[in-house]
Amino acid sequence: LAAAFAALIASSGTWPLMSRPAIYEVENAAAFACFGAALFFWLQAEGRNARRRLALSAAAAGAALCLGCRPNYFPAVTVLLVAVLLRAWNSSRGPAPRARLISSALALAPAAAIGFGLAWWNYHRFDNPLDFGLEHTVSSDPAVIRPLASWSNLPYGLHRYALGAARLIRYF
Repeated sequence: LAAAFAALIASSGTWPLMSRPAIYEVENAAAFACFGAALFFWLQAEGRNARRRLALSAAAAGAALCLGCRPNYFPAVTVLLVAVLLRAWNSSRGPAPRARLISSALALAPAAAIGFGLAWWNYHRFDNPLDFGLEHTVSSDPAVIRPLASWSNLPYGLHRYALGAARLIRYF
């Protein structure tokens, strides 16, 4: 198990990128590594083992860390967290709804804690819990100056994620 996890992290490119001067590539590799780890732990929870709850919590934590590295992983992270929630709901020990709710809450608790921590950090750094520092990057693009992570962009962003399709134009 540990060797497979180490191979997954090593294959993401995170370690080689740590020594490169192009630090902006690290979050891409780290997001891939965290998402891969989340998938790995989610698959570990598929069996009838005693560590299912721990594996589901680790999957939720990996998904939340992935979202912290790259916010554009939001659709994939949402699908994975729904899968974790369904797995926790269906594998609870008792048929009572209370046992299922507790099992589901425990599985998603790490993701919620990481999400609240990230929102708190962003609020204290940029005065907005949804701002990941995009307007503070070094760029000559004037579009970066406008608040890319403001609350006003939330409806448009949700519409693009939920209903938007790939645009296969010449530029793409």
